[in-house]
Amino acid sequence: WRRPRGGPKDSSYPASRAHRIVTRTSRSPTQMEAPQYQEVSASKRTFLFSLACSHVLLASGEAYGWTALRPVLIDSGFFDSFPPEQRPAMLNAVATMGIAANALCKLPLGFFLDKCGPRFTACLGAIQLIIGSLIMAIGDKQAQTLMMLGYFLLGMAGPFLQMPCFQFSELYGASKASAMANLITCFELSTGVFLVFAELHRRLQLSHTALFLGYCGVGVYALVTALFFWPDLPYRAPPPPPAPRPPSHTPSAAPRTRASPPTSPTSSSSSRSRVRRARRTRSSACGSTVW
Repeated sequence: WRRPRGGPKDSSYPASRAHRIVTRTSRSPTQMEAPQYQEVSASKRTFLFSLACSHVLLASGEAYGWTALRPVLIDSGFFDSFPPEQRPAMLNAVATMGIAANALCKLPLGFFLDKCGPRFTACLGAIQLIIGSLIMAIGDKQAQTLMMLGYFLLGMAGPFLQMPCFQFSELYGASKASAMANLITCFELSTGVFLVFAELHRRLQLSHTALFLGYCGVGVYALVTALFFWPDLPYRAPPPPPAPRPPSHTPSAAPRTRASPPTSPTSSSSSRSRVRRARRTRSSACGSTVW
């Protein structure tokens, strides 16, 4: 950069030029910390989404299937040492704890998931599922508080396993809504887990202890798969394709005109003197003709 000759000194120009350089080369903290999109093959994407569907199907909304589980618990002698008129209220209290835990822990769980990531959240949910199943299997059937705690853990484990699975819908890009619909359908079907318990109890005469010990295997499966396959940071959607640029219309160049050469002061003064002499000659000729 050169300062124009004869112009005023602009002391602010170097500062403004440096400001433009910093603005062009620096990046905001949001741009520097933004997570990069990770390329995932089609086979790995299908495998991960299948695992996510199995987590949601087996252990996300089982607490809402209390109606099917209640006859199994009654046949197994839950609270049979209490008067018959108190047993329904005690069983309803157990159900309320599990359903309330499943419904009310989702809001704070969102902040926990953002802070700790999908892997840790899903592993914690699997541990809750294992502990809750063990309490329901081998806990004291006459201790209402203990049974409420066990069913509370079963209900709270559902969102801990369900919400980390929503990230895998981002792997499908434009088909994200279809993937999310599949996960929601699996959640609705998970309410039938205890219906399977009731059928096994009726057909095979399995006790509640055997059923809930078998359900511990679902918790172990969720723990192992989440520990080895769930990411620490959620997957991001692929970036959208760049928009096509409109064709640029460059204006045609204007025809160049040939500049006339500059005239010197001497030549211009001589031409004016010739014009004066020509005018005096014409005027004298006209005068002689009149007289």
